Amino acid sequence: MTESERQGIIDQEHLRLLSIFYWVSGAFTAFLSLFSVFYIGLGLLFLATPFQQQLSPAGQGPPPVTFGWLMVGFGLIFFVFAATFATLKILAGNWTHKRRRRVPCLVIGGISCALVPFGTLLGVFTFIVLLRPSVSRLFGPRGPEAGAPAVPGPPGAG
Repeated sequence: MTESERQGIIDQEHLRLLSIFYWVSGAFTAFLSLFSVFYIGLGLLFLATPFQQQLSPAGQGPPPVTFGWLMVGFGLIFFVFAATFATLKILAGNWTHKRRRRVPCLVIGGISCALVPFGTLLGVFTFIVLLRPSVSRLFGPRGPEAGAPAVPGPPGAG
């Protein structure tokens, strides 16, 4: 077995593992996004429940309506960001598996670095694997046409 064959097998295995890690991480992030439904529900409960002044022992009034809206707003914002990031992670897993869109996978890996500790590991491993020249060749040429040159040649040459 030659060194290039050996490196090819290692690259294929690393890309397979990386795509699996992105799928698992995306599913876990999607699951965690569902916890924001608790905040949305709690905020709606504060908005819908009529509080009475007698319930408060110190004579303080019911919680303000803005508190309910803050809970709903926080829950919605968290849900949108978490669901979007989960979708991006799952897409990165698919793109890695299909050997497409290397640069967006690197960007998603960079964003994953903010989620300490497992996102950081996933992002670092993404950079280690996808920045190898041998892996870069597996993703193929960039551009709308695979065979088209990036810069046109001089006039009259061709």
